[in-house]
Amino acid sequence: MNWEHNIVNSQTTTDISIGMGAAELLKDIYGKRHLGDDDMRQIIRAYESCLLRYAQRFVNDHNSAEDVVQDTFIKLFRSWSSIKDRATNLKSWLYRVAHNQAVDLIRKEQNYRKAMENHGEDLLNKEDNSSDEARKQKKKELVLKQVDKLSPAEKEVLLLRLEEELSYKEISEITNRAVGNVGKLLHRAVGKITRELKTQGIIQ
Repeated sequence: MNWEHNIVNSQTTTDISIGMGAAELLKDIYGKRHLGDDDMRQIIRAYESCLLRYAQRFVNDHNSAEDVVQDTFIKLFRSWSSIKDRATNLKSWLYRVAHNQAVDLIRKEQNYRKAMENHGEDLLNKEDNSSDEARKQKKKELVLKQVDKLSPAEKEVLLLRLEEELSYKEISEITNRAVGNVGKLLHRAVGKITRELKTQGIIQ
């Protein structure tokens, strides 16, 4: 598989799923029964960057994230013929496999707590119209300090929603949770962080 040499070159890879759109770019590939090296290179080009970003934040280690992404693409190559509705399901399929690979890695290393640290997003900026980037960065750092107080499940869906900007449906498919459960976990996570920041007098 010559395409494996193209995996995880995060210094030069551009996530082309932004802009042109991965679905548009890969439309000629979805209907193929088997993938060739050029097909895999295009898929890697489209999704490597976002998967690596997600995996690195999940496992909290760049080298481990590279392993997760590489294993994800290898599984894609081997499972291509069994994936249904590729044009609409490929993205969710890739995130779900990357998610499972990351969880397996964390379990093997018995390092779940460390891996889930430093996950978070600037929740306060959702309500902050200030253009003061320094102020926004300070708020983000404050939020990040609270994220380790969330449960693993809350951290997981918060990361997928805020960092990867996935829909509730996509998160549901990736984590094998009902859409309603995803919503409850997100609501609970935001509530916990908000209450903690209020207790500390950081927000009103």
